[in-house]
Amino acid sequence: MHLVSSPWPWAKPRRRPWAGSERLTARMPPQTGIVIAGLAGLCALFFWAWLAALRRIAALRDALDDEQSRQKSLSTTYGRITEQWFPLMDAYPYDAQGFRFLGSPIDGVQFEDDRIVFVEFKANRSHLSRTQRRLKRLVQEGHVYWEEFRFTDDDDQDDAERAADDEDTNDDDDGLDD
Repeated sequence: MHLVSSPWPWAKPRRRPWAGSERLTARMPPQTGIVIAGLAGLCALFFWAWLAALRRIAALRDALDDEQSRQKSLSTTYGRITEQWFPLMDAYPYDAQGFRFLGSPIDGVQFEDDRIVFVEFKANRSHLSRTQRRLKRLVQEGHVYWEEFRFTDDDDQDDAERAADDEDTNDDDDGLDD
């Protein structure tokens, strides 16, 4: 028996289990090495399975992200198609002949006899964009104006004045096909 002496006089001497390994191995059953090797192999197998599971989870997350992106794209496409056909549907409350499609930033403008309506169509759970919310607020606050611009050459000034006089005499023509 190998004893380790302590630098402290009050401590008891203790046995070194690693000393005399020939006696230690003599006391182990012969299958211990096989069991240790099997446990090491099992740990390696579990580690490999864990790595494979992490790779599979990452691949599934990528596939899910791709599918969500595809679904959003389909929803957007469906909304764009729907907004172009909505004025022709029975659910549209105005005369479709008075609708003019813009596409962006709003879907269109509806011209009625007594008013002009800015129209935005939404399908399913879609919401107004930031720009559309700002435009809606501006219209609701009355910040909508009529401005007319004329582009003429200096030589054509007399023609432009005659055209303006002609427009004044035809005030009841709204420019829409009846």
